[in-house]
Amino acid sequence: MAADAASLPKEEAYVRGMSLKNMTQKSAYKALRRLHQAGPRKDTTKNLRVTRNAIMQEFDVKPSTTQVWKSTRDRDTSKRTQQFRWRTIHNAHACGPFFARMSSNMARGDCVLCGKIETIDHVLFECVAPEREALWEAAERLWSITGDRWPNMNLGLVMGCGLFRPRGRGNREEKKGRNRLLKKIVSETAFLIWKLRCERRIEHAHIPDFSFSKATAVKRLIDALDQESRTESFRTNERRFKRRALNIGEVLYTWRVFYDNAVIPGERALEELTVGVLGSMGCRSRLEYILSDAFTAESSHNVRN
Repeated sequence: MAADAASLPKEEAYVRGMSLKNMTQKSAYKALRRLHQAGPRKDTTKNLRVTRNAIMQEFDVKPSTTQVWKSTRDRDTSKRTQQFRWRTIHNAHACGPFFARMSSNMARGDCVLCGKIETIDHVLFECVAPEREALWEAAERLWSITGDRWPNMNLGLVMGCGLFRPRGRGNREEKKGRNRLLKKIVSETAFLIWKLRCERRIEHAHIPDFSFSKATAVKRLIDALDQESRTESFRTNERRFKRRALNIGEVLYTWRVFYDNAVIPGERALEELTVGVLGSMGCRSRLEYILSDAFTAESSHNVRN
C-alpha cells in the first residue's frame, strides 16, 4: 500500500486523518473536541458583553473575551468563587431560567419572597431577603476602611471582579494589596448571598417566608473573610508550597487594614513577618469591631420582641 501511495501524484498521495502510530490519548481528545465543538451560547455571549461593559465603565479599560474567561481563574480569589463566577457567566445556576425550561418545575423558578423570576441578578441585587442587603452593606463598610471609593456594584462587576484594576492613593504595593482585597470582598460577598439563598430554598423549604437574620449573615461573611486571610497566610510558606507560595508582602498589604496596628506597626520590616505571625493574627476581631453595629441592631431587635 505504501508503494501504491508513493506512485501517486503528490496531491493524491496525501492521506487525511490522524496517524494511529503517532496518536496519543491527548491528541485524540483534542481532535474530538474540535470535531464536536459547541457553538456560542446566547446567555453566555450576553453575560460576557455585560461583564466587559461593566469593567469598562468602572475602570475605563475594556477587556477582551479571553481576558474575561482568564479572570474566572484569578488566583487572587478562592476556588469556590472562581467556580461561582464561571457558572454565572454561563447562566448555569439552578434558579429561575433553569426551571423555566422544565414544564413540571416552572413554579420553582419564582422567588418565594418576591414572587418574581429568580434570576441570578435578582438573587444578588434585587431580592427583598434581609441577608442580601445586610451583606452588601457590610461589604461596603469593610471597604470604607481603606478610604477608596466603593464601586457601583452590579452583576457585571461580580462576574468580572477578577479584572479589577489597582487605583487610589499609595505606592504600587499598597494599590495592588487593596485591589486584591476588593476582589476578595466582592467575590466572597456575592458567593455567600447565593449560598444563603440555596440554604433557604433547600434546607428551609418547609418554611415559605424563611430568611436569615442580618447578624447571622454578617457573621458568615466574617467567617469567610477570616478563613481566607488565614489560608493566604498559610500559603506564604515557601518550604511547603515552593514556587506556588504566595508573596508575604502581597498578603500583608492585602489584609493589613484588618490587622491590629499594635501587633503590626506600620514601619515593621517584612523580613520579620513569619507565616506563624500572620496566621495566628487572622482578622476576626477587627472585622467584628467594624461590623459590630449589625450585631448590636440585631440584639436590640430581639430585646424589643
